[in-house]
Amino acid sequence: MMKLKQLLYFIAVAEEGGVGRAASRLNMSQPPLTRQISLLEEELGVRLFNRHLGGVSLTEAGEILLIEARQICSSVKLAVDRTQRAGRGDLGRLDIGVFGSGVLSHIPEIIHQFRGRYPGIDVAIHSMNKDQQLQALRNGTIHIAFNRLVKSEPDITVECVVREKLFVGINVDHPLAKDDDIPFSSLEKERFVLFPSGSLPGFKDKLLQICYDFGFSPMIAQEAEDTLTCVFFVASGLGVSLVPESATAIRLPTVVYKELRDLPESSRVDLSCLYSTTNNSPILRRFLEITREFAETALGA
Repeated sequence: MMKLKQLLYFIAVAEEGGVGRAASRLNMSQPPLTRQISLLEEELGVRLFNRHLGGVSLTEAGEILLIEARQICSSVKLAVDRTQRAGRGDLGRLDIGVFGSGVLSHIPEIIHQFRGRYPGIDVAIHSMNKDQQLQALRNGTIHIAFNRLVKSEPDITVECVVREKLFVGINVDHPLAKDDDIPFSSLEKERFVLFPSGSLPGFKDKLLQICYDFGFSPMIAQEAEDTLTCVFFVASGLGVSLVPESATAIRLPTVVYKELRDLPESSRVDLSCLYSTTNNSPILRRFLEITREFAETALGA
């Protein structure tokens, strides 16, 4: 069976029009090159070159092989390049699990930067809650996930990307809607729209603890499965809702967002990325580089 090296030798002889010039181009002596061309002709059972005093010229069979050989060598070169790029993390596919208000601001910025720097990597986004994300990370369905208030586990690494202020979403007809900022204690008599508690410590649990620290137990008017539904309930006049800053990107005509006064630094809500501790994917490493660059800027602001 003919070898790739023989095809490279054949192409050089065909393009140079002579064995001597081809040998010089290939940095080898002429006799072994002549031998390889003869072996190739014997294996194919056809004459590839017409020999004459000025050098060689291709036969009709040689003309056909030159076309095919160039295509083969080009395909092999492309395969090598793509394989090496994949090994470096420059080519392939990245699967990301997302959930919650982070998709409204920070996560799209990070993914956009990643796509700009590594256009050869396809990105697939999967909407998952915390439990689903953890399971998918462990079975390798996704490479990385973004969520809030997730604790590290022996096999899961959690890195904080940004810590957001809390805002309160209020219906425009509410008396507090006219104020620039609002003391948190002024929400004591309000009806709240909150998220339901899940199997993992969640956003609702943090908000309840903040209320307890301010000396009151909030009146819960409605529970919503996601941030958009919370804001919808606020727009409907069912109550107020505490949301991270990224959620203020949700704009409805009858909802305004107000900063909360007197909240301690510990009230900020983290948005973290989480990934399997044993995942050594070069693509994941590339993505983490950009995520950490973003986090360094966001956390330093």
